[in-house]
Amino acid sequence: MKLSDPSVVNLPVVRIVFEDLAEFADLQVLANQLGMGRDWPIAMLRDYLESYKMSHQVGNKPFCWGSSDSAA
Repeated sequence: MKLSDPSVVNLPVVRIVFEDLAEFADLQVLANQLGMGRDWPIAMLRDYLESYKMSHQVGNKPFCWGSSDSAA
């Protein structure tokens, strides 16, 4: 496979490393209870990201990664 080949789709990949099997099992049980299905790791990360954005939104302004109180 050639990296410059335009027909090859590049996708980001992530590797999640758990502290131990119990941590993995706890998250898997939680995901099952939340009905996240087989792709629960990405579903959980997407849910966390959306929750973070919602909790840091100010009023009706759209979410922005820049901090409103940081010096420009």
